[in-house]
Amino acid sequence: MDNLIELSLKSITYSKLNNGAYVMTLAEAIGERQIPIIIGENEAQSIIVALERIKSPRPLTHDLFCNFAEMLKMHLQKVVIYKFRDGIFYSQLFFQKNGEEDAQFLDARSSDAVALAIRCDCPIFTNEEVLTQTGLTLAEIPKKAKQKDKIENQTVEALQKLMKQAIADENYEQAAKIRDEIKKHKE
Repeated sequence: MDNLIELSLKSITYSKLNNGAYVMTLAEAIGERQIPIIIGENEAQSIIVALERIKSPRPLTHDLFCNFAEMLKMHLQKVVIYKFRDGIFYSQLFFQKNGEEDAQFLDARSSDAVALAIRCDCPIFTNEEVLTQTGLTLAEIPKKAKQKDKIENQTVEALQKLMKQAIADENYEQAAKIRDEIKKHKE
């Protein structure tokens, strides 16, 4: 894993667009790009509990995982968000055992990987490809919000045309958003 770019957890906010979901924003440690990742409520709560250093009387799932790794003398060395495909972020957990760098790794959901990274105090990384695909700068975020507003204010016929164009452009994530907006209009 060459040319890794370190990320930091910038925020976790409630998603206005996805009911019951949260947006976890990771930012470049050196740079302006931010990666928004949609996560579930349970994962958001787990991350917030770790950030606030709240101790549960019994170990929560992510705490249990860290305790288990420690018992096996495995140290979580780093988390790498290595791929983004079809709206899904893919992450790996890299462990150090007996002093060997990257001795073992496991695939993980990005929300779980971040929850573990916070608990185990290890860095989070990504690569240029993921940042290019998903990273936004502060200047771009208002533009993206305006695009969403444009979708919400369209007629069903206009939305159907936009969806056909999104499919032709192979922008399936946008096509799915438009499809969902069409469903809302028909309800």
